[in-house]
Amino acid sequence: MRPRARRLIDNLRFVGGTSGVPSKVELRLSDADDRIAVSVGGIQRRMFHFGESDVGQRIDVSDWFGSGANDLRVQLLNTGGPASAGVELWVDDALVVSESCPATLCNGSDVWRGIVWDRTFSVSTPNRPALQPVTVTAQGATPGEVYVNDVFTGRTTPTTLSLPPGDYRIGVGIGTELPPADYTGSFYEQDVTVGSSPVNVNATASAPLGIQEVTRIAILPIRNSINYVPSLGGPDASNTGVLFEEDVDDLLAQAEATNDLWFRPLSYGLATWEFEVLPTIENVPIYEQTHDGWDTTRFVAEAGTAHLASQYDMIVYFFSQHRADGSSVDDVSNIVWAFDGTNVGFSTSYTAGKPDLLNAEFLHEVMHNYEDYNEKALHLYNGIDGLHGGHQHGYYDGSNGEVNFVHFYRHLLRGQVAELGGMRIDIEWPAIGPVSGSSDLYLGFFPVLRHGYRVP
Repeated sequence: MRPRARRLIDNLRFVGGTSGVPSKVELRLSDADDRIAVSVGGIQRRMFHFGESDVGQRIDVSDWFGSGANDLRVQLLNTGGPASAGVELWVDDALVVSESCPATLCNGSDVWRGIVWDRTFSVSTPNRPALQPVTVTAQGATPGEVYVNDVFTGRTTPTTLSLPPGDYRIGVGIGTELPPADYTGSFYEQDVTVGSSPVNVNATASAPLGIQEVTRIAILPIRNSINYVPSLGGPDASNTGVLFEEDVDDLLAQAEATNDLWFRPLSYGLATWEFEVLPTIENVPIYEQTHDGWDTTRFVAEAGTAHLASQYDMIVYFFSQHRADGSSVDDVSNIVWAFDGTNVGFSTSYTAGKPDLLNAEFLHEVMHNYEDYNEKALHLYNGIDGLHGGHQHGYYDGSNGEVNFVHFYRHLLRGQVAELGGMRIDIEWPAIGPVSGSSDLYLGFFPVLRHGYRVP
């Protein structure tokens, strides 16, 4: 295992401004390839991404800072290929931070995925308003996970944050898990204004938030699937899977159970799925052009289903890997997949033999679409290898006694996956145990579930 990356701290101090006049603090990132997370005082303030308009601009970030010494942390996050970053910070027009990712890392060559460059600078702003203690509590015996502006802090209730004056959204997620299916989850949230005195937040003083995201999922049954035959090097009609109505009933029952017992509580009760079973496509088969290579483009064109994308959030293209007599087709396709950011390909290979109805593969494929939206629409960071990054973050099949990778999925949905500087795509990290406050960065798809998927 590679050693955990060291985090360097520069002790840069500056006393500026006129007594009684709050200091102005400005930030400029000269580049952000691919993402830069900026935190002050342990609170993540913003995730910048490559190509956004504020990168390269000098922007006012005064309200991120309180009086005295503030830790400014800048983390360069790479999702593949080269990486680059530069940071400058001014206090009352005096440049107090100026640094770029070193050429040993950011030189135009490919670099590892994950946290590439992690720097913390001590910045003194004595003329900013004083930091205030914000104490967050929750009633009941179960500690709550604390969020500030939709980002998990690594803290649990009761805890006291130190925040500069300003407006904040304080959230607390409370959940229990008794695998394989006895999960609960509720999310409490308050808008808080921090002024010139301490603040106490009793997160559970009001009711938990209701459903914030309803994902409309259409199940599109495809009667015939013409499968690949290795000896022919292509699909052959003699190797056809036939879908029956009871297959569709099985998938629907499993999808609904997975929603009720896993997805909804794992999202802290913020999100749910709504299903509609569409009429079966009878006369257009789906073809497996290569082994585990299904031609969805051809199918959509021939079946005329492209218009469904405007009516539903996700389409599940469902087909069979069993012949009309119930036997398996030759050279069974052992994949399910997500594609185009809104669609799922699913087969009877993954619906058989589930007496408790829970379907981890279905949960996984739907989550791929949230992952895609989190990265491409919200421009957030999904971590090393995203939804396939369980091993790299210390999660394994059956971790914590939870089915399949549901332990990992639970933390992804709640934005609680811990990423450390030494994690790499080619390293299987030791089991991490419970979430703790020792992470360099927390990641996941929580903002998608809190604020909605496919928001215009």
